Amino acid sequence: NLVRWVWYLAEAALEDESTQLNGILVIGFDDGPFSFSQFDRKLESKIMHLGVECMPVRWIAVHHFFDSKVHEMIVPFILFMVGKTLRSRFIIYPGSKRHTRLDKLEQVGMPRDILPKVMGGDDEFDVCEWMEERKAAGK
Repeated sequence: NLVRWVWYLAEAALEDESTQLNGILVIGFDDGPFSFSQFDRKLESKIMHLGVECMPVRWIAVHHFFDSKVHEMIVPFILFMVGKTLRSRFIIYPGSKRHTRLDKLEQVGMPRDILPKVMGGDDEFDVCEWMEERKAAGK
């Protein structure tokens, strides 16, 4: 369930005291073909409600990269759902190809060495391995 996954990630991030003080920065990217039939308005609404109104999280910024005309139609609805404060922290990169992301993120202070390989960075982060480690630790 995607909503539970988002909740779990936020709780895991909040275990770190520095995250509680400094806040969370989200990087979203969509590489694959995306069709309007894949957009679930109710699910997006739940996730936005959960993230904005229910979680004790300081959202620093949301950087969203996409290369889809469908996203260009959907993003205004998502921005409407998140409210004024988070909307002002939502940075969108329409038409952003994979090779341009790193430069754009480095311009805002996120160097290649902290970004995962799936985004073109150097970090070897493996989400499945991370989940197994947390499961073994009883988290």
